[in-house]
This record gives sequence, C-alpha cells and structure tokens, in this order.
Amino acid sequence: MLRKYVPFLSVVIVYLIITCTLGCSKEYSFEGSSVFNNIPRIDSAQLPAPSTHLLFCDKCQDGNSSDTTYWNFLFEGKRLCGPVTKAIMTPEKNRFTFFGPTLCSVDTGLVMSVFLEDEFLNRDLSNIQSMSVALEYYDNTTLSNILTSVRSGISFNIDTYSASTRTAKGSFSGSVKMKDSSIVSLTSGNFVIKFQ
Repeated sequence: MLRKYVPFLSVVIVYLIITCTLGCSKEYSFEGSSVFNNIPRIDSAQLPAPSTHLLFCDKCQDGNSSDTTYWNFLFEGKRLCGPVTKAIMTPEKNRFTFFGPTLCSVDTGLVMSVFLEDEFLNRDLSNIQSMSVALEYYDNTTLSNILTSVRSGISFNIDTYSASTRTAKGSFSGSVKMKDSSIVSLTSGNFVIKFQ
C-alpha cells in the first residue's frame, strides 16, 4: 500500500531539497562604499545645450525656391526655407501634416499640422483658412524645438488646392514661442505641398 505513494514522496523530497539548498545560498551584492563615492559620474552621451537661435543662410534670402514643393517664412527680417520632404493627409481629408529640413542645416526644419474645421480637400478649393495649426521648428542636434506654435497663434491659408494633382499652395503667419518662452512673430510664410 505504501508502494503506491513512493513516487509521490520521492518527488516531494527532491523538491524540498532543491528549494532549501538554493534558498539558503548567500547572495553577494555591493550596496555602496565611500571608496566609490568620489568617482565623478560622466555621461558620455551628453547633448549640447538647446539652441535658442536659428541658422540663416544666403540660400533662403532671395525668397525663390528651386524645389517644386517648399516652405519658407520670415523671422526677425530674415528668411528661413526648405523643401517639403513629405506631406500626408488623413483619410477624411480634413487634417494634414507636412515637413522638411531647412536649406541651411539638415538638422533643423519645419513640421506643420493643420486641421480644417469646415472644409475637406476632396475637390478643387480656394481661400481656405484655419487657425487650428501646430508648428514646430525642430533642432535634431539637441532633440528640442526652437519654435513652437501657441494656441490659435498661426493663421494658415490655402490659396488654391487642386484635387487632381493633390497640390496645395498658400501662406501662413502668426505668433510662436521660442525656447526661452518669449513670443515672437513669423511673417510672410509660403508653402507649396503635394500630398502623397
């Protein structure tokens, strides 16, 4: 009768032996010492301080672009510009985003997202305005934004939209916030974008 319980008891005994011997082993760890407290901690991946200035170059000052799709605007009397590398639209055709680097530095550029409240880009249109705009002028070297839009601070106008070519042309201007939280103006902004 006891033979029937021998396999079960042997498994229980082996289990108890394994858990007791492993559970009693000493764990060694280092909790700190005054010897190592004086070692300076150096972050080898430190980023440069966030930039609060924009890079201007002569390529943008004439106001003309050789690119078929582009963006540009005036900031403190100087023009910033660049190609639009991508423009995407939601399936509902009432929101879109476009972006691209500046001609002055591949590490900086513009991202704009626009929400059209009462219009849909499903046919040829003209004179469409929106105040629901998010603008970021980014700096990839410091992983930060040099300029960001403030609520209802950007006036965005689509002068013409062609549904057959999926191309929009227009202008923008308004107030943006600098890295130091000061509010400044963007003027004479223009764009030509072609949606994918």
